[in-house]
Amino acid sequence: MKFADTVLRVTYTRSAFQIPGDDSVRINLDSDIALIREDALDEDRPCRDPTDWHRRDIDDPGEEYPFPHVRKGEISRFPYAVLEIKTSQREHVSSNGNTTTNSSDPQWVSDLMKSHLVKEAPRFSKYAHGVSVLFEAYVNLLPFWLSEMDEDIRRDPQKVYEEQEQKAMSKANHPYKALEQQPIWKVLERAIDALVANGDLKASTAREYVIGFLAKSISEAGFTPVSELRTSGKTIHVIEVQEQTHEVDAA
Repeated sequence: MKFADTVLRVTYTRSAFQIPGDDSVRINLDSDIALIREDALDEDRPCRDPTDWHRRDIDDPGEEYPFPHVRKGEISRFPYAVLEIKTSQREHVSSNGNTTTNSSDPQWVSDLMKSHLVKEAPRFSKYAHGVSVLFEAYVNLLPFWLSEMDEDIRRDPQKVYEEQEQKAMSKANHPYKALEQQPIWKVLERAIDALVANGDLKASTAREYVIGFLAKSISEAGFTPVSELRTSGKTIHVIEVQEQTHEVDAA
């Protein structure tokens, strides 16, 4: 028989934002994040009384972040705040009574997620992070974002502005403008956005050049988007390979 035991406490200060009566966008901002061991795994140096279910030294009045009295090795102070944005589908009823669902995020949310103010970490968990950094010997698979913790994610606003200006010029003048209206462009754009969002791809080259090069290469290889299928409200692009036949006269 296995028994669950307390091993970790996560403390943070949460600020919540939502328009009254509108749950289409809900935002939580967690700061002053501290991950504290609550276990008694080490019998010679337990973090709490083994007979109690949690440690009481950090429950005393006045004990708050950054918890200076907690012993080294028993606490990890997360160096950043965590911004969580939740969006929901919004229904719109037209004048003729038809109902449509808008599943796209508001433009300001998209702009914020693409800005230098945040660093996207898909599926991030404060609890998984705490277990990984404080109980590494007990964890078989570490989360992907741990490898980025030594990297300073803060950006210089002036440098970001200059990069944005350069990207805007590149976007306006890139050599693949003729391909932007083709269906394959949108397919590749969504695929690359998903890879970047999941942390599977880091794009340092302007997105238009990457998408344009791939679209051009696919087109030249004989792949042509010939139709679209719609299912469950999503559009699936079907790509057909056009076979090239070469006739050779026998001598």
